[in-house]
Amino acid sequence: MIKITKANIEKLLRKNVETILSDICEGAGMCVIRILSSDKKHLIAIAIHVVEETEIPQIDIKIPIDGSISGKAITNEEIEEISSIVGDWRFEKQSSLGYKSAMIVPLAFRNSTIGVIQIYTKKPDYIFNDHEKHIAKVVADDLAFLLIILREKEENERLQDEMIKQKSLKELGHGIATIAHHLRNDLTAPMVLAQMILRGEDIDPKVFANSISISIKRALSLIENILAYGKPLVVGKKAINLNNIIKLVVDNNYSALEIIFNLKSSKMIHIDIDKIYAVILEMVKNANDASPNSKIIVGTKDVDGGILLEIENQGEIPHSEKEKIFAPFYTTKGRKGTGLGLPFVLNVIQGHHGSLSFESVNGKTIFTVSLPE
Repeated sequence: MIKITKANIEKLLRKNVETILSDICEGAGMCVIRILSSDKKHLIAIAIHVVEETEIPQIDIKIPIDGSISGKAITNEEIEEISSIVGDWRFEKQSSLGYKSAMIVPLAFRNSTIGVIQIYTKKPDYIFNDHEKHIAKVVADDLAFLLIILREKEENERLQDEMIKQKSLKELGHGIATIAHHLRNDLTAPMVLAQMILRGEDIDPKVFANSISISIKRALSLIENILAYGKPLVVGKKAINLNNIIKLVVDNNYSALEIIFNLKSSKMIHIDIDKIYAVILEMVKNANDASPNSKIIVGTKDVDGGILLEIENQGEIPHSEKEKIFAPFYTTKGRKGTGLGLPFVLNVIQGHHGSLSFESVNGKTIFTVSLPE
């Protein structure tokens, strides 16, 4: 079975055109395929094939339906012949190239005519016989079928691109709304205190300064996360055992949590140490947020071509959220979350040519990171 691609369909078009030129009129000189424009007022040339000339001849790419022989063939849905095109203003360019006679064959499919095939020969006053007309009609039907497939494929691709675009715009809108929501929340407390001061109320300057400091830190953290997510990922790799990074992350940040280690990997892998450190930091944080004060299991093991990192928590992700957790700005943590943590993790892992997946069933969730050596 031939795969339906634009290149393959174009090959079939050329093959069918060559069939016409070789089997009709002992080698007809030129064949032009034209299809109807979207407004159905013109015919547009989409393919030109010649037998003798090394260069594609210059002909009108766009011709009107009204008043043309091709338009008559479409309207009547019948083959039109012109035994002599010499002196006919509608074929001035073809005549100047030495062509003498023509046959116009409608491209019909599903009771709809979508264009024509124009066949030209340099034989003067040539009358196409029934056999040649039959060949041209069979090939025209095949061409119409192929062109319909190509048109439908391009339309499907356009619709898919439009859906992707709409989805991206929706995610962008959601992201902007999330950022605005976080910034508004961060600015609310100092704004309220400032209004109280303007009304003359007695406010401790330290309380006001502390509120401003906290709000600025939150806003800067949000901005830094956005910038980190949007930056092109540059990975500088060094050889290290992943277990060492895991222990460093936990010792520096999560020594108070109940973390069970199951570190069995012995391989040295080439990674960007700082970025993988940030990944593990984020993943352990997410595990604790999902099930506070519950045990977290962190494990590693060697596999063919690399290692696996697994981080398990005692919370289960609702089914409705499973498809959204890697979407930028999606969060279930309210003010505590920006929705950029897991997208950042995924970006880093993919930058290392690895993969990130998760399984959430029976009251627990396991995130699995695969990293190559």
